[in-house]
Amino acid sequence: MKLNLSSRYSSSIPFKTNRIIALSASVAIRMFKLVHFTYNSPKKHINFVLYMSAKGFTLIELVVVLVLLGILAVTALPRFIDLTGDARAAEMQALQASLSSAIVMAHAKSIISGSTNSVSDIKIGDTYYAIYNGYPDFIERGDGSEQGKGLAINSLVEFDTDNITFDGNFSPAVFDHTQAATPHKCRIEYFRAQNATTPAVLTAKLEDCS
Repeated sequence: MKLNLSSRYSSSIPFKTNRIIALSASVAIRMFKLVHFTYNSPKKHINFVLYMSAKGFTLIELVVVLVLLGILAVTALPRFIDLTGDARAAEMQALQASLSSAIVMAHAKSIISGSTNSVSDIKIGDTYYAIYNGYPDFIERGDGSEQGKGLAINSLVEFDTDNITFDGNFSPAVFDHTQAATPHKCRIEYFRAQNATTPAVLTAKLEDCS
């Protein structure tokens, strides 16, 4: 007579799986009854305590709940962190697109107005903006109220200054996302035009916006 050990042990696997599923279903049913009972009761706070006293969870059901919560924490939290980094990267990409459009507009305006010298200004509305070799400058020359006091490139676009900072004191000028763990890895760099035939350069460094 031979014993079929493989069938014996393999049959225990679905039994354990079914047991876990049954416990989970039992917990879900009890939670539904608890919510339904409490919601439909005119004295919710009193009957909630009475229901919990009469219909308490068993130890094994509580263990199952804790295990399920642990699984959710392990799987959901990293995804939430990743989404936060993706949101910051998307915010910087949107800023890059806005800056690109502003650079094209300012360059076209400087050509039309003949302001393609190394240092000049263009007027948009009632405000002057600094131009360097036909492209926006990253150095602010004033408050934009008159010629020779043009604003820098950061004033050509709108962005959330609580999350993104601009530094035009060095070349290249940088837009950093301050909410990122390493802002220098979540930034946009702006190199102003070297001459009238070499355009300004805008690059994004979004290696790590988490």
